Amino acid sequence: MSNYFVKIISFFLFVILFCKCNREFTNPYDSRTDSSIWEPHNLDITIEGNNQVRITWSQNEERIDGFILKNNNYSTSNPVFINKNLRTYTDNSLFNSQNCGVQFNYSLKAYAGENYSDEIIYDNCLPSILPLITTNPISNITLNSAFCGGNVTNSGSSTVTSKGICWSTLPNPTNNNVNFMTVYGSGMGPFTSNLTNLNSNTIYYVRAYATNSYGTSYGNEVSFTTQNFFSPTLTTAVISNISSNSVQTGGNISNDGGAAVTQRGVCWSTSPNPTNGNVNFMTIDGSGTGNFISNVNNLNPNTTYYLRAYATNNVGTSYGNEFSFTTQSLFIPNLSTAIISNISSNSVVAGGNISNDGGAAVTQRGVCWSTSPSPTNSNVNFMTLDGLGTGNYQSNVNNLNPNTTYYLRAYATNSVGTAYGNEVSFTTQSPSIPTIITSLISNISTSSVQSGGNITNDGGSLILQRGVCWSTSPNPTNSNVNFMTLDGTGTGNFISNINNLNPNTIYYLRAYATNSVGTAYGNQLSFTTQSLSIPSVSTTIISNISINSGQSGGDVTYNGGSSVIQRGVCWSTSPSPTISNVTNITTDGSGTGTFISNVTNLNPNTTYYLRAYATNSIGTAYGNEVSFTTLCNLPVVNTVSVNAIYHSTHPTLGDSYNLIACGVVTDEGTSAISQVMIWLNGGVGLGAVGGYPGLNINFCINPLQPQGTYDVQASATNACGTSYGSVLTITF
Repeated sequence: MSNYFVKIISFFLFVILFCKCNREFTNPYDSRTDSSIWEPHNLDITIEGNNQVRITWSQNEERIDGFILKNNNYSTSNPVFINKNLRTYTDNSLFNSQNCGVQFNYSLKAYAGENYSDEIIYDNCLPSILPLITTNPISNITLNSAFCGGNVTNSGSSTVTSKGICWSTLPNPTNNNVNFMTVYGSGMGPFTSNLTNLNSNTIYYVRAYATNSYGTSYGNEVSFTTQNFFSPTLTTAVISNISSNSVQTGGNISNDGGAAVTQRGVCWSTSPNPTNGNVNFMTIDGSGTGNFISNVNNLNPNTTYYLRAYATNNVGTSYGNEFSFTTQSLFIPNLSTAIISNISSNSVVAGGNISNDGGAAVTQRGVCWSTSPSPTNSNVNFMTLDGLGTGNYQSNVNNLNPNTTYYLRAYATNSVGTAYGNEVSFTTQSPSIPTIITSLISNISTSSVQSGGNITNDGGSLILQRGVCWSTSPNPTNSNVNFMTLDGTGTGNFISNINNLNPNTIYYLRAYATNSVGTAYGNQLSFTTQSLSIPSVSTTIISNISINSGQSGGDVTYNGGSSVIQRGVCWSTSPSPTISNVTNITTDGSGTGTFISNVTNLNPNTTYYLRAYATNSIGTAYGNEVSFTTLCNLPVVNTVSVNAIYHSTHPTLGDSYNLIACGVVTDEGTSAISQVMIWLNGGVGLGAVGGYPGLNINFCINPLQPQGTYDVQASATNACGTSYGSVLTITF
């Protein structure tokens, strides 16, 4: 039995041991439970908007405490603990944009107590509904600006409507502030923006942004620091044009240090490292950046100087590189003698060119000459004074002897001494008669003409006399003082007035000029004087016309070659008036020109014909005819009174009245009154009053009239017409 018992015991031990070795643990709280059997499943991502995704999963095991979610896109992100009953989570983190879209990397695991299930991973790139954009590196950083840009590589699920750059002094800037953003159009592709109005020496954070209908996405963030103010950067220009007392230099300001350059120039000293502390040893050459030129003056000869360009802004003053130079020593001027020109018998034109004043101002310059070589300026009679300073100058040399060889040099004097140019020689011409041209003849009349001449060369001798001579035969000479003019001396143009000629005569004329050698004549011209004729006259328009006068006149434009001895106007009531009726003419002086004529003793309301006239020895000429009519005045009449006196009962008129109406003439006008009338109701006149009673005498009528209302008016008539008095009304 013992063996049997042992077998039984062994069997149960085997069963127990076997069962214990193959037991399955499923409770997550039991650390012996396999962590893979209670892990979450089906981890998925859905993009919902700008930097927002919805994460979903499933879980079969309910015996857990919750879930742990981690965003593996960012190593610094903290895990998120999620309630065990939830199967979804919304994440608003920033996501990495890639060419494929947006890259997502999440891990999720369940936890129960201190136990954790296996992680499930979501690592995938999803097409973005927002644009994909990257931010470019910052460039061109200054004190208050920088360049940046971006590149929209994918527009997302709709068109990019706006893109640009946004910045801030804090991380993660957005495009919510228009003062800290740029707008650079729309659509995909790269772009560049200029960030302005920045503060100096400040850290800024920058992101590119792109917006479509789903929202705005941002590129990677970059940061930079703006520059700080500093003094300008500049170089000194090479020194040139070194003389005994001046040089030329300058500078180039390549950077203003972020603040406007308010002063620039160069400074110098006889010691190294000069500064702009002494206004006598510096120039002021404007402001701003760029190249500038400085002219340095008032230096000492043969002296070594040190020079630097300088530039000043509100930070301070900077200096360029230092140069040294030595001014030249003083010496006599450098000059050359000009070529001789315009050689005549007694004068030439010369001059010189002073190319260097020797470091001292040229106080005198000119030319000197002699009949011997190497002339000097020791004799004031043989030298010119032609100003001072350097450059070209001209010298007029006069009072030379004819047919003589001279030697000439330019000279220039400064404080060191006198220098001479190269020597030139010339021989003056021998004297000859002048060269002259006769001027064209003009203003030909019956007794005079105008001419003259032009003496182009005096022949080497002064012109003593000049003019014109004439004759009725060819080749006139100046041998007869009655047939020549004297028109001054010297060369050049002159005018000659020739008078006392005979009418309708052919004359020959030449200009002449006389010097010590003899008399020369110009080319011969001929002309014929005009014949005598009656004058030319025009009539002036009539003005100031009254009832018995008017004003006219005329203009005698040509006397016909004979003096106008009488002029005026004549008139008549018939056309073509003449001077035959002495009562109808005026006499208004003599000679040519305009004159005024007062015409009087005319009749009123009369048409007259009038002409200007002018008389010379040939006869009388008349101007154009004008006509005019003298004025006429109507009489002045007043309706004085109207009264009614009861008369009787008329067999046909019934009750009737004597209507007594009166008028008076206060001015008869320009002619006698021929009729006066009293008018009733503007109709037929009641009749004339026996003749004309005279000025200021009432004329009245008293017809018998029936009862009623009547308008009464007086009238008076002369040769000019009829005038009316006022209307008086009466009722009876």
